[in-house]
Amino acid sequence: MAKLLCYASVEGVFTALATTAGWKTLLQVLAPTDQRIEINSYGLYPKGTVNSDPAVKLRLVKQSDAGAGGTAVTVGKRTPGASETPRTSVLRGPFTTEPTVTGVAVDLKNVHPQQGFEEPELVPGQWIIAGGERVALQYMNDAGGAAIPADTDIAWEE
Repeated sequence: MAKLLCYASVEGVFTALATTAGWKTLLQVLAPTDQRIEINSYGLYPKGTVNSDPAVKLRLVKQSDAGAGGTAVTVGKRTPGASETPRTSVLRGPFTTEPTVTGVAVDLKNVHPQQGFEEPELVPGQWIIAGGERVALQYMNDAGGAAIPADTDIAWEE
């Protein structure tokens, strides 16, 4: 890794955090073949309007496939003056077929629909992703029928 800091962000995720049952993938990051990446931070910023809505669950997991129906996200650079092109690719939901989760969630949070959440600096080395592997930010919205608009982002080092 050569300190090429990258990010992907999406405004108005799915237009809203859907309330259909089960975990849904917000963003899926695919490390380049034969190149590791390290996840540095991630966040979810709901725009709820009802303070009694239950929390939105958020987790970071590994996935074994791309699922179906994801849309490519433009990857940006946070490293000033870097001329290299980021090699990592990112998909955003909604997915018509959810990608397959492998293992257990290493990071699980509850986010109130009126308050954003950001994991600003993960423990160095905690989330190193091998070349060709996928990691995803997923949510579960149990808000009792209320869809909630939200923004999300994830950052990594190549």
